[in-house]
This record gives sequence, C-alpha cells and structure tokens, in this order.
Amino acid sequence: MRLLASGAGLLALTLLSTPAAAAELPPHAPLRILVISDEVNPHSLPDEQLSQPGELSAALEASDAGIELDGPVTEVSSQCIDAALEALESSSPPDVVIYFAHLAARDCEGQDAQGELDSALRTQLDAGRGIVVFHHGIYTASGKENLLALLGASASGQVFWDTTGGQRVFALSDTHFVSTNGLEFEGSASFEGAGVPLADYPYFDNIPDERYSNTNLLTSPGEQRTPLFGTDSVGTRSLGYALEHEDWPGRVVVYQPGEHQPSALDDRNGNNFQVLANAIYWAADGGDGDGDGDGDGDGDGDSSSGSTSESSTSGGESSGDETSDSAGDETGGGGCRVTTPGAGAVLLLPLLWLRRRRR
Repeated sequence: MRLLASGAGLLALTLLSTPAAAAELPPHAPLRILVISDEVNPHSLPDEQLSQPGELSAALEASDAGIELDGPVTEVSSQCIDAALEALESSSPPDVVIYFAHLAARDCEGQDAQGELDSALRTQLDAGRGIVVFHHGIYTASGKENLLALLGASASGQVFWDTTGGQRVFALSDTHFVSTNGLEFEGSASFEGAGVPLADYPYFDNIPDERYSNTNLLTSPGEQRTPLFGTDSVGTRSLGYALEHEDWPGRVVVYQPGEHQPSALDDRNGNNFQVLANAIYWAADGGDGDGDGDGDGDGDGDSSSGSTSESSTSGGESSGDETSDSAGDETGGGGCRVTTPGAGAVLLLPLLWLRRRRR
C-alpha cells in the first residue's frame, strides 16, 4: 500500500496494483541543488552495493527519478570544498544542500575549511533555504562538532551491517510530508521512543541495512523538531527528523539509512529514494525555494492557491567503526576505507522542484 499526502497534509491510503516508475512529488518550482559528499566503507562493500560520491547526483538526475531540476546539480568533495563554498556564497546559491559527508571539510590545498563551511551552511538557513542530511552526514568526526549541533544530531560508535534482518523503519508522523508522501508500508506495529509515545506506527523493512550504535539528538532552545523515522532494530533510536528554529527560517531534514546503494539510490520507486525526494521538496520550503513557505515562488509570504542519547549495543552480521579523520584512499582510525574524489572533483546533476509548505 502507498500513502499519498493530500490537502492539509492528511493521508489518503490507497492500494496500487501497478507501482509508479519514479518518486512522486507535487508540481514544484525549479531548484538549485548542491551535494557535499565523501566515502566511508566500514564493511568493505563492493562498489555496486555502497552508496558513493557521484552516485547520489546520478540518481537524482536520472530520467526516471521523478525530479525536476533547475540546471545541473553540483557535487563537491568534502576534501576539496572550494567549489561548494563558492556556490554557497554566489548570487545564485543552492536552494537545498545535501550533506553526505563523514569527514570534516578541507580546501583543495588540504587545509582545514570546516569553519568556513559551518558559516556558509548557517547562512544557508538564515536565508530560508534548506539542508538535507543524508546517511553518514550526521556521523561524528573531529572538527564537525559545531555543524552537528546546528543540524541537531551526532552518531558515533560501531556500525553494524545486517544482511538478514536489516533495519525496521517506522514512520513516526502521519501528517508530515516527508514521512507520508508516496511511501509504501508493509504493516504497522507498536513502537515507543525517538520522540514519540507508545502507539502503532506504519513501517517498512530495509534489508540489508546499516545500523548505528549511538545516535545523540542535540537539542537547543527555540527549535521545533518533528520526529519522522525511528527503529527498534537492536535498540530504539531516531532515524530521521525535520528541524526548524526560531533563529533561522530555513529547514533541515535528517535521514540516516542510505548505505546500501541498490535500495537507497538505484530503486527510484523505493521508499528510501522517495524519502530523499520528499526531504528535498520540503527543505526547499515546500517547493518554491523563496523562503516564505507559501509555495508561490514570489517571496512575499502570500499565497492564493538538549541531548538525547539513543543506542544500539549489539547485533548485525558485521560491524565497523566509521570514525576517521583521514582523507584519501587509506585505512582510517577505525579500520575503515575512506575514499574521496580527487582535488577539484565536481560532478554535475539536475534536481528537484517543489510546491507548497507542508508540515
């Protein structure tokens, strides 16, 4: 069964005999998208199974992605961040940044540039634009502390790779666009935690999937956080949320699953890619990208149409530690292979359009 967002964000539940060919989104204005990425491979997955730099862009610009784009999407390595900083400071900055970076940022000369990136991403939110944190973007690394506080979470510890049980993904809000629009659920079950009370919530299973052992929700006064996804697979923890704040008009969405390329990026009709598309749409202010939330694209605001720790301490068929402060093709501090695109690598990709603000 597939859930389709309707009207004021309430759900219409329909049975579809023929699956759609791509992610489903409302009509939306063209968006500019910037991806900041790098690679960590704690389970030594082959290339065809691991979500890697360049593949996020390729999935979003694919003809069957269901995403409309305003020109090519730019993808920049976190280890050669210069082009991303230029884009963020330009007269035509990205409407949405997809942050898929485990490592602290460096410039193309190899010098620390995380502080510059922190400032640029705060400006992104101050201007009413969006950030989507994909997969290992929330994983801790030395130098990322201030950015993770801004984005609202920090993951740490061992990561577990489970090819049999995977990870159960509960959708925790039945009114939010990101956790409802176009998603198909296998059933419902009792769940409590990750910011929601005990109740029955719809779920789908990701098999295989990577599980983080610790997820800390970093709260701050003035925030408005909506729990979107959680899991009880070997421990209860958050898998994603939407974040707004009284100090900035922009929007943040975090979604932790994404290690397994075939289910996260290659299956454009699947739940994980649909969540990614939904997150981009919503982070861009419901599709208009002008920051006023009314969906009309004119920017006038008038439309006529603390820290909570959640941990998982066991399980998985294999485990690793994503912690590494190194760049390049080498073994990181936790025994991970860390690879990043070469200096100056910029991959182009088209991206998403959006319509109206939904919560």
